[in-house]
Amino acid sequence: MKRMARYGLLASIAIVVGVVLILLTQFSFITLYEKTIAELSEVKESLSKLEAKLPSLKEEKIPSEKTSESAPEKYKVIIENNAWDPNSKKGYSPKVLKIKVGDSITFVNEDTVTHTLTDKGKEFDSGYIMPGESWTFTFSKAGEYNYFCVPHPWMEGKIIVEGVLTPEKSIAPKEKASQPQIAKAEVENVIRDPSDVPPPIERREPKLVKVTLVYKEIVAELDNGVTFEFWTFNGTVPGPLIRVMEGDIVEVKVINPKENKMVHNVDFHAVTGPGGGAAVSLVKPGETKTFRFKALATGAYIYHCAAPLPPDHVARGMYGVILVEPIGGLPKVDKEFYVVQGEWYTAGKLGEKGFQSFDREKALAENAEYITFNGHVKALTEKYKMSAKVGDRVRLIFGVGGPNIGSNFHIIGEIFDKVYLGDPETYVANEETVYVAPGAAGVFEFKVDVPGRYVLVDHALYRIIKGALGFLEATGPPNEEIYYPQP
Repeated sequence: MKRMARYGLLASIAIVVGVVLILLTQFSFITLYEKTIAELSEVKESLSKLEAKLPSLKEEKIPSEKTSESAPEKYKVIIENNAWDPNSKKGYSPKVLKIKVGDSITFVNEDTVTHTLTDKGKEFDSGYIMPGESWTFTFSKAGEYNYFCVPHPWMEGKIIVEGVLTPEKSIAPKEKASQPQIAKAEVENVIRDPSDVPPPIERREPKLVKVTLVYKEIVAELDNGVTFEFWTFNGTVPGPLIRVMEGDIVEVKVINPKENKMVHNVDFHAVTGPGGGAAVSLVKPGETKTFRFKALATGAYIYHCAAPLPPDHVARGMYGVILVEPIGGLPKVDKEFYVVQGEWYTAGKLGEKGFQSFDREKALAENAEYITFNGHVKALTEKYKMSAKVGDRVRLIFGVGGPNIGSNFHIIGEIFDKVYLGDPETYVANEETVYVAPGAAGVFEFKVDVPGRYVLVDHALYRIIKGALGFLEATGPPNEEIYYPQP
């Protein structure tokens, strides 16, 4: 009996212990469940706060594979701030984007200058996208689209389009890529009057010379009935002739009007210092800067824009000449003229009428459609005429803006008494044809002995057909001892 009673007691204890364990287990699960629910609530609240701080995540699609074929998608590509600067490593973001046929992309310009989106396969061309503006294109064909910015060609991107066009993604037949903007002429021309020459130096003491250069982007005539978008200094090609004396301090103020699309600067070949001034004169639209340099060496020197991409800016007409005269000035002459040769790379062929856009492929191949004096095919034959009298001593300041092609400068019917491409003291006498390299300038002097028309040419003579031609009209009595009979 005692043994049975003992077994009964043990059984009762076991039952009580089991019940206690079951209760404890249930309590632990309930506690764990309540803790998990609380933690999930905290995570949800954190996500809500994060979502409120990042509203752009709701608006902008992230490049990814899409499984649905039922409806077109919309994407966004940002043209980043400072993308114009090749050193910034900015550009299109994202640089590579994968989409489906029928999807659209909006390109938003968040930079402070103008950009374009131009497909290398010529499927689309946005034209100029001004700061703060956007352009949208819908892709109707599969393929890879490699695009770039025309004025800033280091900016490149790629669109990968997959799939086929379905009824759900059909595109209106009239929809097509935007075409490049065709602008009307804002002024008749940008010709610099060859007689527009500052007065000669007649002093011996150095002084502060102040110069203002305004960067102007202008659509104007390149030839009769042919227009082009020029980028200029002070609205003309070439820019103004700047005349200083050895030892002068030259203060240059540069202004980039807010209406402009591009960043500009100026590089003076007469400057001793990094970039010739380019590094300290770079201005975005709406900005102004000032810098100084000392004129150390006599001679005629080119100045030009060197903003990214430098040859593009030169090919648009951004160049001029600075003449540094010796102390006391150059010897007196009767007539002075200012002529600069440059070449033009247009999408249309020579003589093709209408607005002509800049063609970089032709520029890379050095295949100029036009080669002119002072920014127009007829600048020195119809628009402006240079004149002198028999007996006049003539000084001609001549330069070559380029960007690629030098000049074999010659005046038909004259021999240059003096030519100096550097120091006037080291002139060369009795020259007929002188090569002036792109980015160089010189001074040519001669005396008019006989009346008549003297013809300025680049003696690579087929260039005359492209526009490298000018006239100097000389009047006065004939000199039959030198030239007989009189024409």
